[in-house]
Amino acid sequence: MTSNSQILHLSKNERKSLAFQPKDTALDYHIVLEQNASLNLYFVQEQTTRTHFQIDLDGENAEVNIYGLAIAERQQRIENQIFVNHNVPNCKSNQLFKYLLSEEAVGVFEGKIVVKAGAQKTVAYQNNRNLLDGNACRIYSKPQLEIYADDVKCSHGMATGQLDEVAMFYLRSRGIPEKEAKNMLKSAFMQDILDKIESFAHNNNSQENWWNTICDEEKQGILRGLAEVEAGLTVPHSEVMKKYEKWL
Repeated sequence: MTSNSQILHLSKNERKSLAFQPKDTALDYHIVLEQNASLNLYFVQEQTTRTHFQIDLDGENAEVNIYGLAIAERQQRIENQIFVNHNVPNCKSNQLFKYLLSEEAVGVFEGKIVVKAGAQKTVAYQNNRNLLDGNACRIYSKPQLEIYADDVKCSHGMATGQLDEVAMFYLRSRGIPEKEAKNMLKSAFMQDILDKIESFAHNNNSQENWWNTICDEEKQGILRGLAEVEAGLTVPHSEVMKKYEKWL
């Protein structure tokens, strides 16, 4: 927690879902969850951004789920610091952050889960996955896990890779142009996060248009690739795209 942190307090049994838009380029929050409180956080980042979140699970059976998608190009830099403290027993946390970087973009992910002594029956997961489209982009990832209790289920991990050359060859050999083939692979990489966003938008009609703010021409191409992936290249493009028209 810093001196400039915004405070968000979820009282007993309160449930909330929050989506942060690309225009939110400087976020600093301290979030506290009381007993049986539940929070879902969604991030979509596509410009230079820095976020810092400290989340304290202070009441039993509290739960937080965090889903982040960072898309950066040129010389953009996206930094995320997410610290989750399990202070009492029987709480759950889940983090999934994905970075899609190209050109000279830089991504930074620093995540830390702390399970305090006595916080038995904790379930906590942290996952950072990164796809680099180019040799000049960089990712710096530091997932951390500190456990001071002995009856818990916890894991953390990170993986970074580039576009699969075999998959690219397969798609190109079937007449798909290079740019579209890349977009299809990027779409497959992002699909689980996009599914979470789609579910959130459907359940929050007043915020359905917030995702449109990042849909420039290239990202529309990525979503079109997602439609092709889902179709398995067997359904006419126009039919599959009906599902995704609301995002474009």
